[in-house]
Amino acid sequence: MSLEITTLCNGRCPGCSNVFPHRPDDKSLTAAQWGEVIKKLSPFVQEFRITGGEPTERGDLFEILSVLEEQERYYHIFTNGLWRDPVALAEKFQSCAYLGSFLVSLHGSDAETHRSFSGAENFASVTETVKTLVSSGFEVNTNSVLTKENINRIEEIVFLSVELGAKSIVFNRFIGKPVPSITLSEEETKEALTRIEKLQKQGYNCIIGNCIPFCFFPSSSSGCLAGVTYGTVDPFGNVRPCNHSPYIAGNLVTDSVTSVWQSKKMRAWREKIPKECTKCAKLSFCPAGCKAMADLLGAQQDSLIKTRVKPGQENEKILEVSLDETLCPSPKYLMREEDFGLALVRHTQVIPVSFKARKIIDMINGSTTLGEIEKKHGGAALSFVYSLYIRNFIDFIPKG
Repeated sequence: MSLEITTLCNGRCPGCSNVFPHRPDDKSLTAAQWGEVIKKLSPFVQEFRITGGEPTERGDLFEILSVLEEQERYYHIFTNGLWRDPVALAEKFQSCAYLGSFLVSLHGSDAETHRSFSGAENFASVTETVKTLVSSGFEVNTNSVLTKENINRIEEIVFLSVELGAKSIVFNRFIGKPVPSITLSEEETKEALTRIEKLQKQGYNCIIGNCIPFCFFPSSSSGCLAGVTYGTVDPFGNVRPCNHSPYIAGNLVTDSVTSVWQSKKMRAWREKIPKECTKCAKLSFCPAGCKAMADLLGAQQDSLIKTRVKPGQENEKILEVSLDETLCPSPKYLMREEDFGLALVRHTQVIPVSFKARKIIDMINGSTTLGEIEKKHGGAALSFVYSLYIRNFIDFIPKG
């Protein structure tokens, strides 16, 4: 679950993705109320994302985080990096045993391109925050929204992120009503995705962070599972399936987690799948594109959805790699069953797979060798296993 703990923000993004109003008289839940919400969610949630607004703008941030620590729940902090004193704040975060990682907004490779989306004047403050966190031993990832200003700087953003010490570089399509200076055309979107996929093949840990319909562009995007494997609690306790969508299913100040998650409103969201998509061969990987985009545009479906993919048209290739057949794949994910198939969950990432993959997943146990998997299920199974490895969902360990 993403916890949007405040409406306050020291950034001025012209394409801000928050669906709630920013206001100086922050009326969000108190730290005590957030503590009660977290305790309600704890039995159901594996990991949390702490976001806002800008979470570090709350003076009682660490009071809220202390509840997550008491509940022994891992969490990740999403921030714009505009910290007044990165060294002092990094030192305070050192006491957080269950803090998994930071995701820092980096929308350009220089001050001008970063400012074009974030409105932030102090680009050096962002890069200094990243360097301080990395030098303090934290895992840091960068996050970039693709815009007209930065699509020709994708490689430079990746190189800068690597130079700063980021572990991964996340790129997201812009979700929201069209903004002339930001929103990409479909051709520009395809060009950007092509470049990101190329960087992946070159060994850079680039991630397409939000949903790209497979029928628009076959990519490494894992599709949208909002309202299925994750959701959002806004500053006022309202539960939404997605942080980009204004759709409210209930409120955790007054309602139980189960009553909200299984409510008619949340079920209606999950069932909001265009008829064409229900017949698509990639439905389990790409459940009807970005539903939040459809909500924001008042449309029936994501504008990037095209013609359904028919069985046999998936255009998937078996990866040709050399693997030691004596190695045993060991899972780094948790698995849960959903209506569409299986969801493999690791930190803030989810990979949906079909029920047909269960026979292979059952052999990813740390004791079955790659040779044994190939003998039973063939080369395609090894391709599947390797695809999990490059997403950091499994490790390879020696037999015995």
